[in-house]
Amino acid sequence: MKLEHNFIASLDIGTTNVRCIIYDQSGKIKAQSRSCVQLLITQPGFVEIVAEKLWETVLDVIYNSVGVANIKFEDISCFGLSCQRNSFMLWNKNTGKGYHNFIAWNDIRAEEIVDKENSSIKMKIFRLFSRGLFFITRNPRFLLGSMYKLTNAQIAPRLLWVITHNHQVANDLCKDSVAFGTIDTWLLYKFSGKKLHVTDVSNASATGLFDPFLLTWSYWPFKLFGIPMKMFPNIVDSAGHHFGSVDKSIFGVPIPLCCSIADQSASLIGSGCFRWGDTKVTLGTGTFLNVNTGDQPHTSFNGLYPLVAWKFNEELVYMAEGASNDTGVVLQWAQRLGLLDDLKDSEDMAYSAKDNHGVYFVPAFSGLQAPINDATAATGFIGLKLTTLRPHLIRAILEGIVYRVFHLFQSFYDETDFNPRCIRLDGGVSGNEFVSQILADILNLTVKRSESEEISALGAAFLAGLSSGFWKEKQELYSLMGCYHTFYPRKPYVDYYNEEFGKWCKAVDRFTKWN
Repeated sequence: MKLEHNFIASLDIGTTNVRCIIYDQSGKIKAQSRSCVQLLITQPGFVEIVAEKLWETVLDVIYNSVGVANIKFEDISCFGLSCQRNSFMLWNKNTGKGYHNFIAWNDIRAEEIVDKENSSIKMKIFRLFSRGLFFITRNPRFLLGSMYKLTNAQIAPRLLWVITHNHQVANDLCKDSVAFGTIDTWLLYKFSGKKLHVTDVSNASATGLFDPFLLTWSYWPFKLFGIPMKMFPNIVDSAGHHFGSVDKSIFGVPIPLCCSIADQSASLIGSGCFRWGDTKVTLGTGTFLNVNTGDQPHTSFNGLYPLVAWKFNEELVYMAEGASNDTGVVLQWAQRLGLLDDLKDSEDMAYSAKDNHGVYFVPAFSGLQAPINDATAATGFIGLKLTTLRPHLIRAILEGIVYRVFHLFQSFYDETDFNPRCIRLDGGVSGNEFVSQILADILNLTVKRSESEEISALGAAFLAGLSSGFWKEKQELYSLMGCYHTFYPRKPYVDYYNEEFGKWCKAVDRFTKWN
C-alpha cells in the first residue's frame, strides 16, 4: 500500500514540552512524541533554554514520532510549526553561533530596565505626544502608543539587557553581523540549512516591537530604546511556500515547511475559532484569553493586546489577547509547598470543601496583568482562620485562577460589543473539572473543553494542510476537530460566583501596589 504524502507532521514548542504529532487526512493522530523543554535557571529570575539542547530535543521527537507511526519521511506531506512566543536569542550571521542561550519569555532579569524606562522622561513625553496625536487624528495607532508600557515579557527590555551586558554583541552590532530571532525564527534558520531569517506576523506581533496596523516592525520603539532594527528578521505570512523545505541533510529528503505560527494563534485555529467573536481560553503555564476580531485590530484602554492571529493568502485575522501569567505555575508552587501531593489531587480536594471558608487567593507571582496592570502586586491568601484546612486553600487557589479569567472577560465586555455564544477551553489546567465548571458558572456561558491536549499542534497542522492542499477549505476542518466535554452554567451558582468575585476583588485591592 502506497502511503506517500498521506501525513502532516506538526511540531509544537511550548514552555514546558516539545511535541511532534503526525496527523492523517482525517485529522486523527497517527503517532506522537513528547519531551520536556529543559529550562536553565542560572540565578533567581534568569530563565534560559540551551539552543543546541532544544535542537536535539526537536530532532528526537520528530524521529521518534515517525518511528512510532511506522512511516518514512517521504510519507510526510509537509511540516507545520507552532512556537512559544518572545523567547529569543542572538547569533552571529556569519558563523551561526549563538552569543547566549535563549532568554525565555518569563525571564525577569530586565526588571530594573522595565521600571527605569517606564518612568523615564522620554517615555512620558512619548505617551503625551501619542495622546495628542490621537486627540487630533483619532487614529487608534496613537491611542496604543499613548498607553505603551514595557513589560518583562516583551522583547525590548531583555534585549537591552543583553546589549548592555554582552560586549561581543555590542561589538558585532557595529559590523552588522548579529541576527535576532525568537524560537520560531531560529528553528526555521536551522531547518533551512541556515538560509532563512524570517518570522511570521503572529510571532512578530507579540514582541511589543510590531505595528499591528501597518504589519511591519514599528519604527518608534526601535528609535526610543536605541535597538538596531537591521538585526531583525523579515516578516512573512503564517503559511505559504516562502518557508521552502527542510534541508535534505536533516531527514534525507526535502520536506516542505508550510506553516510557522505563534502558539496562541495556533490554538485559536485548532479550537475552530475562525469567525469574528469566536473565543478560546488556554489555561496552561499562564492564562490566555483570545478573541477573534476579524480583519480589524482591537485597541484597548485596559492593556489588552491587539495581535495578528494569522495571515494566509488574502486572509488577515486579528485577535485581542488578555493574559494572566500565573496559572499552572501556581499549582506547581502549591505542590512544592506541600499543599498538594499530586497536581491531580487539586480537583478532589476543592470539591471536598463545601466552600472556600472565607479564604481568597490572589495569583500574582508575576504581578497582575490586564485589566489591573500592576507589576508590584503580591501573591497571597486572605481570610485565613484557625479552622482553615488544606482543601479550603486549594479551593481558593482554583477559584483565584478562574476569577482572573473572569476579570479579563470583563475588560472585553466593557470595551466591545463582545457577546460570545460559547467558550472554547484548552490547556493542561483545563483538565481540572472544578475549574472548567465554575468558569461556566461565573461566565454564565457554555464552555466546550477540548478532549485533546494538543490544540496548538492541531492548529499548525490545519494551517499547513490548507497551505499545501492537504485539506481544501476551512469547512473541512470542523469535522476534524475531535470531541469536546461541555460544561453548562448551573443557575444557582451563577449569582453565587459573581458575588464571590466581588469579594475576591476586595482581596486584590489589599495585594496591589505592594512596593
